[in-house]
Amino acid sequence: MIPPDSRRWSELRDTYGHATPVSTILRTIDAGEASDEVWTNLWSRICHQGDVCEASYAAVPHLVRIARDPAQTRWDLLALPAAIEATRLTGRAPDIPEDLAATYHAAVQTLADVCLARAQVPWDHVGGQAILAGLAASKGLGVLAEALLELGPASAGEFLESIGKGGRHGV
Repeated sequence: MIPPDSRRWSELRDTYGHATPVSTILRTIDAGEASDEVWTNLWSRICHQGDVCEASYAAVPHLVRIARDPAQTRWDLLALPAAIEATRLTGRAPDIPEDLAATYHAAVQTLADVCLARAQVPWDHVGGQAILAGLAASKGLGVLAEALLELGPASAGEFLESIGKGGRHGV
């Protein structure tokens, strides 16, 4: 895992250029001080409209490590790694830099354990999406993970109606 203060971040690319800001954002999240704006900034830097980059692979081990802390309850900690891995699995992502591959793959495998642990506490629809997508992505089911991430409360209900299942069905 690349330490947050490593110069390697300046060599990696995020959506906007060098990835040094990603390491700063990760430190803020790790400290439990991330606002919605900070999370929006991170998503746009490492998984902007489904596009991932080198910095995405460097960030995932940090996100999964942070997610292991039960005090960190933000669902993005599961959904963002799931979205990145789903994009990679579906062939729409760059190759993982060689120096990031081992820690990235280990983090994706650990994501399953974190999701299972989170499944033991109460969760809402968004939490369910994150947990299930994280499990799917960690098991190599990229299309399923992407579908789960897209099925928000409104779209899940619309989907059920479109296939003739109608009603709210606990959505």
